[in-house]
Amino acid sequence: MSTLSDTIRLLHVDDEPEFAETTAALLERENERFTVETAASASEGLDHVATNHVDCIVSDYDMPGLNGIEFLEAVREENPDVPFILFTGKGSEEVASDAISAGVTDYLQKGSAASQYAVLANRIRNAVEGFTAKRERRRHLDAIETAQEGISILDDGRFIYVNQAYADLYGYEPAEMIDEHWELIYPDGEVAAVREEVLPTVAETGTWHGETTGLRADGSTFVEDHTLARTEGGELVCTVRDVTEREEREKRLERTTARLELAVEGANLGVWDWDMRTDEVQYNEKWAEMIGHTVAEIEPHLDAWETRVHPDDLDDVEAALEAHIDGETPYYDCEHRMRTADGGWKWIRDIGTVVERDDAGEPVRAVGIHLDVTEQKERERELDRRTESLEELTTELEEQYRYFFEQAPVMAAVTRVEDGKPVVEDCNQLFAETLGYSKEDVLGRGLAEFYTAESRRELLREGGYERALNGEFLREDRELRTADGETVEVLLRAVPRHDARTNAVGTLAFYIDVSERKELEREKNRLEEFTSIVSHDLRNPLNVAAGRVDLARDECDSDHLENAADALERMEELIDDLLRLARSGDHVDGAVPIDLEAAVQNCWRNVETTDATLVAGIERTIRADRSRMSQLFENLFRNSVEHGSTSSRPQADDSVEHDSTSSRAEPGDGVEHGGTGVTVTVGELDDGFFVEDDGPGIPEDVREDVFEAGYSTSTEGTGFGLSIVRQVAEAHGWTIRVTDGSEGGARFEITDVEFVET
Repeated sequence: MSTLSDTIRLLHVDDEPEFAETTAALLERENERFTVETAASASEGLDHVATNHVDCIVSDYDMPGLNGIEFLEAVREENPDVPFILFTGKGSEEVASDAISAGVTDYLQKGSAASQYAVLANRIRNAVEGFTAKRERRRHLDAIETAQEGISILDDGRFIYVNQAYADLYGYEPAEMIDEHWELIYPDGEVAAVREEVLPTVAETGTWHGETTGLRADGSTFVEDHTLARTEGGELVCTVRDVTEREEREKRLERTTARLELAVEGANLGVWDWDMRTDEVQYNEKWAEMIGHTVAEIEPHLDAWETRVHPDDLDDVEAALEAHIDGETPYYDCEHRMRTADGGWKWIRDIGTVVERDDAGEPVRAVGIHLDVTEQKERERELDRRTESLEELTTELEEQYRYFFEQAPVMAAVTRVEDGKPVVEDCNQLFAETLGYSKEDVLGRGLAEFYTAESRRELLREGGYERALNGEFLREDRELRTADGETVEVLLRAVPRHDARTNAVGTLAFYIDVSERKELEREKNRLEEFTSIVSHDLRNPLNVAAGRVDLARDECDSDHLENAADALERMEELIDDLLRLARSGDHVDGAVPIDLEAAVQNCWRNVETTDATLVAGIERTIRADRSRMSQLFENLFRNSVEHGSTSSRPQADDSVEHDSTSSRAEPGDGVEHGGTGVTVTVGELDDGFFVEDDGPGIPEDVREDVFEAGYSTSTEGTGFGLSIVRQVAEAHGWTIRVTDGSEGGARFEITDVEFVET
């Protein structure tokens, strides 16, 4: 059997051993009385319970084999009363309902915060203490059930236990009296006396003994010898016997006294009885045990108590005692420290009253009780320390909250509910400035005043604010109205604020200004519409024209038809580049590590390179969008091939046999592939790479112009290729510039590139 000072043996069952061990360590840190054993499954847990004493079981729900509730049901078959707490990450009303139906002691969801383990430790302690108290109470009830005197226990004025003798005394069955108020067994006149005289005395001294008039179920009354004692837990123990027959008075009194002592013993009360004429004091065994002695070791004299009171407390004790003796207080009540047998100190609550005076009014006899309140004092001191720490932490958090609230990169407003509508209680500077007000102009006004008509309707009439108070509001578009009538498009996220009793008293709302983004979305939609028109409305007549040219070729042979076909093909290229430029945009979908050497080789194979040569000498990995990076290389390669001129280099000798195999590059180490046309080189820079050729180059005065859409010096080009190159570079956050190549051609340098170490 465990007591409140014993070790509490816990079994924690969870199929994640690491989590179980972590929880065990945190629980043992929270309460030094805890000793935690772990099990990885319900079956392992059942084996442990079968062979070991366990004060409490903490179990997960979702486990292989038996789940937490099935495990609980199996435990209850052999251990119907052992505390069982379901500590689970799978929280739902259904699981909670099933757990309660199965007889779970408590139910708690897992959480990452350290405070959740403090809550769990507290729940465990309460469950074990409740179980221990219930077991102790059952033991006492079993003892008094066999008593001949009527004994009952009341809680908050109502019977929670009645033995058969007590019920017989008043003409009821025990079950009929449970939950009934004590007024049931007293005549009207006696009720007032009990309320005004008896109960206050019990509240003051902890006990009362005297005669009262009882009322039976049949309406008859009788004189009863009545003893009341209040336990440490606050329940009132009543012992009653019928003293109408005086010949049984002494016998019944003896038994009543014994039962009262049992009740006092069960309540862990130290009792003293002081003969104030001789200073002899009778102490009970519990009084001595509280300070580490047996009653045989305590001298039955006032000195045994007085010499053990802490010197610093003695003046207060004597002042309280004298005040009661002089009639200034209804009873003596004082908290003081007493020295224990091992030299330590315990806090004692000392309560007593003068029960007898002589004819001159001088006190003759006093009785009282001792309660060990050491743990209570320690809890109070700990509470004081925690309260002080909490106040310091609260101040710090308030300062941090204020800072982050004011410095937040989004508009923020705190509202309170007035007549079901939101009123601005606080806001950060960004909220006020964005709307063109000072904070003083905003505070205290209805939030709806700063909304457009449509958003105001969504806030009030369509239940937007009510959903925010209920915690159901996620992310929605709203429109705010500035002081000068402009509209600010925002994305709103609102969460409820609660008071100490968890009542929603307002909201905390965050507004992200998305006006620019919304405008970009509208621009994008317009661009999509434009590209659709280009793709559909221009391609259709172009395809018709191309078809007609093919038909005309079958009917006649004319150079004009050939020129027309070339022009149509040129228009097709222009449309393709225009759509590519419009749809690519200035963003990348997903950057991944890319081997530059392999990427360059692949891109070279995708370009019509005629007799051009590729020299690739870069063995680095970069992080980029693969598709868009391919656009960059392929367009740079096309530009070099289309604008490179063999006339700018020495002509090959006619006697030299030229390689007439495929002019496209093939994969290899290397570095060089080629023919007799332009040479394109890809190389490494400190923070990027370059692509250069040995063609005629680009004049310095037009190097910025080449990136403009539609700019071209070639009759074959569309003018969009280099514009796409710059767009891809900027989308990645890279910088691109044009300069002279090492062989006099054009050199494109791409920098600010992120290399990946392999």
